[in-house]
Amino acid sequence: MKKIFYLILLSLALVIAACNGEEEEQQGQENNNNAEGTVQTEEQTKEENAYTKESADGDLSKGIEEVQTSVEDLNGIIEESPDVAEGIQSEGKKLEEKWGAIEDQVEEEYPDDYENIEQSLYPLIYEAQAVEPDTDTIQGLIEDTQEKLDNFLVKLE
Repeated sequence: MKKIFYLILLSLALVIAACNGEEEEQQGQENNNNAEGTVQTEEQTKEENAYTKESADGDLSKGIEEVQTSVEDLNGIIEESPDVAEGIQSEGKKLEEKWGAIEDQVEEEYPDDYENIEQSLYPLIYEAQAVEPDTDTIQGLIEDTQEKLDNFLVKLE
């Protein structure tokens, strides 16, 4: 029994050693390729960074617009049927998901705006997902949040 165990252990060690050897060889080849590749100039790097920033701002603008649409949808539900908690809760969940998709980017790139928006957005999301949502509170938070999102979107443009 011990012989079989040692044989399996030895086989496993050989397989692991062989895999590590292949991995190191691939890394060596990648390093050689990088050394032989072209060197970017500072100008090329600046152009790429500018393009990335414009692209990120475009994506962020689109994300903010999606959050605004979700806030407007929540407002529409409250105006049409304020007594239907399930609809309000569902839209509150959608709003949370839309904000979650861009939240980290806003926090990283625009920390002051992030903090400002969150002061009304998180209470809005929390109240919308409550068991018994307070529609008066939600409508006040919607107005504050929409104004903040509008101002932030103008800043992005």
